[in-house]
Amino acid sequence: MKKLRNRSNIFRGLRGWPGRRDRTGKCGLHLLLPGLLLCLGAHAGEARPRLDPKKLLPGTEYAIYWPPVSAELPVYIPQDYQPSHPCPLVVFYHGLDGTPSTGLIRKLLRGKTAIVLGMEYLERGLGKRTAAQRAAYQARERRQLEGILRSLNRLVALDHDRVYLAGVSKGGWQVSFFADRGSPRVAGYLIFLAGHFPSPRAPQPKLDGIPIYVGSGENDGANPYGRMACQYYKRCGAEVTWEEYAGKEHEMDPEAPRLQAWVEVEIVLAGEERRRMCREWAVQCLRELKTVKDSLPCFLRAEAMLEDPRYHYCGRQSRKELRALAEPLQKKRSVRNYLRAKTLFNKALWQEQDARSLQDLQDALALFEEAASRYPQTIYGRRAGREAKRVRSNVEQAVARVKEREEEGEEAPRSRRPRVAPPIRVIRHH
Repeated sequence: MKKLRNRSNIFRGLRGWPGRRDRTGKCGLHLLLPGLLLCLGAHAGEARPRLDPKKLLPGTEYAIYWPPVSAELPVYIPQDYQPSHPCPLVVFYHGLDGTPSTGLIRKLLRGKTAIVLGMEYLERGLGKRTAAQRAAYQARERRQLEGILRSLNRLVALDHDRVYLAGVSKGGWQVSFFADRGSPRVAGYLIFLAGHFPSPRAPQPKLDGIPIYVGSGENDGANPYGRMACQYYKRCGAEVTWEEYAGKEHEMDPEAPRLQAWVEVEIVLAGEERRRMCREWAVQCLRELKTVKDSLPCFLRAEAMLEDPRYHYCGRQSRKELRALAEPLQKKRSVRNYLRAKTLFNKALWQEQDARSLQDLQDALALFEEAASRYPQTIYGRRAGREAKRVRSNVEQAVARVKEREEEGEEAPRSRRPRVAPPIRVIRHH
């Protein structure tokens, strides 16, 4: 009886409990039942079978409980999975307000080839951290990733040499943190709607030959940081593929051609099958290229071939033919102006991300403004004009902070770089 009385007291403490009337004279049952039905419906829609290595069905999504985040994580088993053949793994980090999911990677892989794990963060949201706190947190995230890889290895047949990290928006920044340190060592990275945060003093990782895909919307605030990532990772020795989603803002484009090609040649195919597909692609592109008469359009299509992930596997003969077509075009005036604008733009972008002082940032601004004024008719001249507005705002804020310190009698730091926070917004489509 005492236990029943205690339960009754607990229920009476809840506003609108069944049998009690609120101030309007209505019973709380009308408030409780819809909530219960909603919860039950949501639970039923999200329920997944537990991952059992003895009862795996290819083409099915399972759940694995992961104590560090106190949640179940989705694990997709591909349609062509065979326990006797180790399978690649793609670990996917979701966006800021998202939840662990496998849908985007499953769509890119057409449900085949690789196991997909939807990953969760140890701490949700953004959170402000000092450099030391950020380093400590990222070390915890790395240990969590390594731990779940060990756990999955006991449940499914994994190919340890073919683990890929992918992330969108906040997840893309998380993947870039791993890439910036080259740890844990994986087979490749996919960074969506994010990039590389400038940190000139950080040691460069060794990423020799590691394939990295970076994709961003044309009008996304993270676009310049994605371009910075391409510059940085190339200098670290990685094989980088950059793609800009035309007309997009902070949103994905799963149908982007270079993204699909990257997934095909880096995850799906291998060996002679990959080389044959890339040779056929190159032959077709070269045949079409020879029909283009205008110099600049022809050069842009040749440049697109050079930046395509399939170019690395198309063979020496195809690469030789492409260079033979592209080199004479560089002497044409329209192509020459395009290349000069591109060179100046990339120089300004590297100057910005390598800046160690306010003066360095001002020098980057001057380079952007020069490219915009000298080559306004080129695509890189127009991009430089857009980036000049962004950098000018950063310079103005930094100058204002210096003046505040001078008025307060503090000596302005000489070598510290003004902090330019990368924009991270909620993604529209996961």
